Amino acid sequence: MRHWRRVFAHVAMISARDLLRTPMTTISMATVFVVFLAIQLLLQWSVESQGGDVDLLGADLGIVFMAGCCAVALVGTSVPLVAMRERGTLRAFATVPMPRSAFLLGMLPVRVAIVLLEMAVVLVVAGARGHLDGAPLARFAATATIGAAMLFAVALLVASRGRSAEATQQSMAMVSILVVFASGGLVPDEIVPGWAVAAMRALPTTWFAEAAAADLAGDPAFAPVPVLWAGMALVAVAASATAVRRFDWDSRGRARRPNEREKTHA
Repeated sequence: MRHWRRVFAHVAMISARDLLRTPMTTISMATVFVVFLAIQLLLQWSVESQGGDVDLLGADLGIVFMAGCCAVALVGTSVPLVAMRERGTLRAFATVPMPRSAFLLGMLPVRVAIVLLEMAVVLVVAGARGHLDGAPLARFAATATIGAAMLFAVALLVASRGRSAEATQQSMAMVSILVVFASGGLVPDEIVPGWAVAAMRALPTTWFAEAAAADLAGDPAFAPVPVLWAGMALVAVAASATAVRRFDWDSRGRARRPNEREKTHA
């Protein structure tokens, strides 16, 4: 366990330094959140300037937060890991005793910090609009924790076997956009066919957005929030366990750790 903690702390420090040396990476991760929040602020200002009383911003804050988490996890986590495999960096790591779980989790602390910053911004906006008191705040903290854990687990699963950083970036950026629109808040259910609504509600990202909207704006979710938590937690556990088991250090898919070779020949 002591070795695991040392590896985790070392990887976390390296990952944080890498992001500090490449601020454009951090900016790109935050861009989706900033853009979606700015769009919602402009829409709300437009409604209120015309005398409307519809709270579009409150209703879509959960989607904005989920979109920000998707960008940090699916793009900002999976792409750097795949790039490290593509450059051969992971193959070099494979020559030293390094638990996969410690390495993968060590990539997350600095990215979790970005998610926490986005969460703080969402809470400030929600509080300014009078949507928060004690109970919703605690529920939103639970929703954010479980939802972010799910997205990071999926990102690690995507990165466990990816070979091309460019292809991963393109696919994950597209997925992030699609799941935001599939979450249902940006496109009213009334204009979407029933089968499409059912399909969108089957997506774990929709569970995240629905639970967050219920916490931040009091909008009723299509299922009880604890049920949505349970579904997201199940996805997080399954994806993280599969990512650790399937994680490949070498882009050629042949590199084994020295201790793994010894076990094979034993």
